[in-house]
Amino acid sequence: MIRVLYVDDEEDLLDLSKMFLERAIDLKVDVAISASVAKEMMGRANYDAIISDYQMPCTNGIDFLKDLRGRGTYLPFILFTGKGREEVVIEALNSGADFYVQKGGNPVAQFKELEHKVREAVRRYRAEKALQNNEQRLAKAHALGNTGCWEYDWINSPQMIWGSKEGLTMFGLGHLTGEVPLEDIENCIPERIWARQKLHNLIHKGEKYDLVYTIHPADGSPPRIINSIAELEQDANGNPVKVLGLLKDITDQVKAQEAIMRDQLRNQDLFKLAQMSGLTPKDIAKRAMDYFIELTQSEVGYIAFVNEEQTAFTMQHFSHAADMERPKMPDGSVVFNIGDKGLWAEAMRTRKAVITNDYDAPNPMKKGLPEGHIKIARHMCVPVLDGDRIVAIAGVGNKKTDYTEEDAINISLLMDGMWRMVRKIEAEEAMRQSEERYRTYIDMSPLDHYLIGEDGRILECNPQACKTLNLSKQMILSMSAWDLASLIMSTDAKQKVNVGMFTGIMMEALQTGKSPMFDHPRAMDFQLPNGERRNVEMMMFPIKSEKGWRIGIFTRDVTAQTRAEQELKENRFKLTMAMEMAKLVYWEFNIEKDEYTFNDRFYDLYGTNAEKEGGYVISRQHYYRRFIHPDDLDFVRSMEILARGSTPEDFHFEHRIIRADGEVRNITVYPCRVEEDDGDRQKVFGVNQDITELKRIERSLKKANESLNLLTSITRHDISNQLMLQRGYLNLVKEDATGAGMTEKLTRLEESIKTVQRQIEFTRDYEQMGTMAPKWNSINSIVQNLANRKYAKEIKMECDAQNLWVLADPMFDKVIYNVVENSIRYAGIPVTITMRCETGENDLKLIIEDDGQGIPENEKEAIFVKGFGKGTGLGLFLSREILALTGITIKENGSPGKGARFEIVVPSGHYRFN
Repeated sequence: MIRVLYVDDEEDLLDLSKMFLERAIDLKVDVAISASVAKEMMGRANYDAIISDYQMPCTNGIDFLKDLRGRGTYLPFILFTGKGREEVVIEALNSGADFYVQKGGNPVAQFKELEHKVREAVRRYRAEKALQNNEQRLAKAHALGNTGCWEYDWINSPQMIWGSKEGLTMFGLGHLTGEVPLEDIENCIPERIWARQKLHNLIHKGEKYDLVYTIHPADGSPPRIINSIAELEQDANGNPVKVLGLLKDITDQVKAQEAIMRDQLRNQDLFKLAQMSGLTPKDIAKRAMDYFIELTQSEVGYIAFVNEEQTAFTMQHFSHAADMERPKMPDGSVVFNIGDKGLWAEAMRTRKAVITNDYDAPNPMKKGLPEGHIKIARHMCVPVLDGDRIVAIAGVGNKKTDYTEEDAINISLLMDGMWRMVRKIEAEEAMRQSEERYRTYIDMSPLDHYLIGEDGRILECNPQACKTLNLSKQMILSMSAWDLASLIMSTDAKQKVNVGMFTGIMMEALQTGKSPMFDHPRAMDFQLPNGERRNVEMMMFPIKSEKGWRIGIFTRDVTAQTRAEQELKENRFKLTMAMEMAKLVYWEFNIEKDEYTFNDRFYDLYGTNAEKEGGYVISRQHYYRRFIHPDDLDFVRSMEILARGSTPEDFHFEHRIIRADGEVRNITVYPCRVEEDDGDRQKVFGVNQDITELKRIERSLKKANESLNLLTSITRHDISNQLMLQRGYLNLVKEDATGAGMTEKLTRLEESIKTVQRQIEFTRDYEQMGTMAPKWNSINSIVQNLANRKYAKEIKMECDAQNLWVLADPMFDKVIYNVVENSIRYAGIPVTITMRCETGENDLKLIIEDDGQGIPENEKEAIFVKGFGKGTGLGLFLSREILALTGITIKENGSPGKGARFEIVVPSGHYRFN
């Protein structure tokens, strides 16, 4: 069907023309009386051709034609008019009219001609449209199929070649159209001589032309792989006149085929690796390196393993050993620090492949090659990961073409397979070693071990189990778990788990892998085959197997431990009873929290209980405010500070407390500081002893001693007065006495009276000995007080122990004075006296030496005997007694002729340095 729009301002002619034209079955005519009406109709319907009159009001036929062509409408246009001027015809044809038909003449012939022109114009239009559509489809097909066309007319244009746009684009010449110089095409083909010869053979020999070659496009784009096929076009006589060719870009297809082949090769390599048995991880890595060198078509390769610290590589395998100056391991591997190798370090840092396709080009990451190394043109290194950790670097070099990401992926996949195999081999080896260690541990274990199978039979036992039961391994392995239970478990009423219960528990555990006995060790009583009763701890645990569950059993003989715990319990009871009898109570002080922790016995001493005090833990301030006597608070605080520091082992102090009922009592506090395991936290533990009764006795004794000292003082005073009278009358008698014998007797009597007087005076100084508590005595103060003695100017005193303090009787200073005076008596004056100290493991020696004649060997002990000496005979005797009050000893250990040497030995806890 051909649909026609006829435009004319004469309506009668419109009707007539419509009637004539529609006599043809396949013609359908619509009519319009003006160009404007025609354009409206064209907006509503589609037409195959337009017939238009020339001369019409408003818009003539040619202007109508120009308007259509200007709007892109190229429908066939036939000018049907009575105007026969030549210029109208020419203008119509130049404006795009397809035909011109003049009105007039025979109507039948006229409309037949008009029908013919319509048909011819529509046929031509449809043919051109179909050709245009075919060309567009062909161009799309070429574009989608990466194909192009070319023609070569060697007869008329031997230096030129025609190419389609798609074909020229492949060669990087898409900016050109039609014919291009043959030389431009050949310059893109590295194998141009071979390609030219193939074209020559096609033209002159008729050989088949089907080539595959690589081109380097003229625009610098990446190389492409082209498949070019061609045939000869012949004339009517069969002579070849032209070459018609087709180009196809098969780059992606070739790469895909190569990728498939590489995948197949890689999978084959992985399969080969997986099938290998008996190889070490080092052998597996060497095979993997050989495979990825082949896979990437490289000339060199290597594998470097990374240490746990990620600081160094160990080059296990390399196809070309060139870096021989590096330190080598005993197995021949070469070690590199990661910081020494730039490209390797970059792969470590970025965690991806580093590809260097121009190794000679400057690269700040590259550290270069050592002398003698094989020349590298291209290089790629790929990190091998195990989770988040890089375990190795795989590298290749000197591939003929550039390395690509696909190469990196292939190496990564191959190395992943290699690493899984290495891990598997290492895991199997670790399992084997673990089993060996486990077997060794079990065999050497002091515990009894049994392995119960899925059916309850004993599968394994260790030597210790055989020793405990005094049975052979063969006999034990012939039993079931319940046979063993019947043999060794006691079934008396006191046994918590009897044989029946154990059997039920074991059966449930073998069926489900669960049991309440898996939670923790259970204490049990065993009766061995020899009748001996033992206390044991049994631990059971499930082991999953292919057939179900197995049970592992460990038993530990805790008989000795049980007995020790019983003894400890008894000892604790005895200690508790002893503390009650000694009136001792325990406490704990947390320095960090500033809190005391007490118990019921502590509260009993203080006349209260935990409920009244708000619990067993109370603050230090609460304790001070609640129980310590106000007058003793400052003293207790100072002692507490000392207790937190480094104190002697027997450090203690006394103070008063006020019980909850208001009673004041005296206690002695024995603190002890300890450090926790971490060394940071410290606590103070201690006991308090109620010494109220002792203090009462002490006060009574002190009062009695004071009365005795008073009596002694009065008596000494009376004796002194009588001695003074005796000496006075003796002097009067001496004046009247005659005769040498009488004078000598009176002189001896006078000396005797003087001796008694000195002894009386000496006892005045020592009447307070042992009546006061020990105190800390400063050696420095004692030495300074020597300057006030009457003999101070006659001696030279040297002391290296000024910072020493000694805990002793308050009369300790008189002991030092006695020792110094003894040195003066034996050495005479002037004399040099040296005082120094030496510390030992458990004591301290205070040494006092002089440069006199020393003490004879037979007098070294005698000087400490009462009555011996050049004075009263009491000085050194009483000095030893004074020191003994606090556990201090004194002896003379000098060398006769070289001076006296007194050693005062002070036990640990009775001295300090300040």
